[in-house]
Amino acid sequence: MSGLGQASALFHDSTSLSVPFFCTQGIDRLIFTIDTETTKKPEHRHQPPHPTRPRLYLYRHRLTQNLTAAMTLVLSILVCASLLPALTAKGKTFEEMKRLAFGDTEVFWEIQVYTSSVQNAGTDANVRIILFGNKRTSQSLLLDNRDNNFEQGKLDTFEVLTADIGELCKVHISHNNAGPQPGWNLDKIEIWPKSYSKERYHFLCNCALASREGDGRIDRTISATEKCKEERNTKRRGIMELRARLTSNGKEQAGVDVNRLLGEPRE
Repeated sequence: MSGLGQASALFHDSTSLSVPFFCTQGIDRLIFTIDTETTKKPEHRHQPPHPTRPRLYLYRHRLTQNLTAAMTLVLSILVCASLLPALTAKGKTFEEMKRLAFGDTEVFWEIQVYTSSVQNAGTDANVRIILFGNKRTSQSLLLDNRDNNFEQGKLDTFEVLTADIGELCKVHISHNNAGPQPGWNLDKIEIWPKSYSKERYHFLCNCALASREGDGRIDRTISATEKCKEERNTKRRGIMELRARLTSNGKEQAGVDVNRLLGEPRE
């Protein structure tokens, strides 16, 4: 095979993308060069930012990261601060925690429960109470102070925390009818807000909450009956003092009806 044929064979067998060659005088004298290495594609490197603004690019990148971190921190602090009252209200239901978390006034209530002195009046069941106010109604509250509660002739005192329900109107008292002796004979309940007033509310029951006694009901809704004796005595003393001042000047003889003025029935 001549030199030109060998060059042609090598040219077709090669994987090279380019085969530069040249010839000089005469067909027999062929000088050629063949690149047998595969030509590599140029690498695409990441273009750096504009050479005149490298510092501005870095500043913007860091500023974006810092703003994101700062906003996350601020939002976390605000959420924790708003939920703190609800998280500290131990034993509260979800609705009460939601109300406390969004700014409703908290009220501590002291509840005194009197169990009757009749035989087998106590209960082993779990007792719950709901407070009805003129603003809203509380959730069902478990009465438990880690003591042997609701025994015959015993007075049990509990403290509960609720959102502001306003003036207390009535209560709903019930138990779960569980335990070896679930039947309960309730005498009365006294409740007053410790946060802002000494006003007491009395709820007289004097009946059984038992599935095997009376009407078989284990719950009662009781309306407030009267305030504490101290308030009644204070009001009565004020009325008596006013009566004394009116009658001491002889105004009653001048046609002033003291009983009608004070809103009391005429004697």
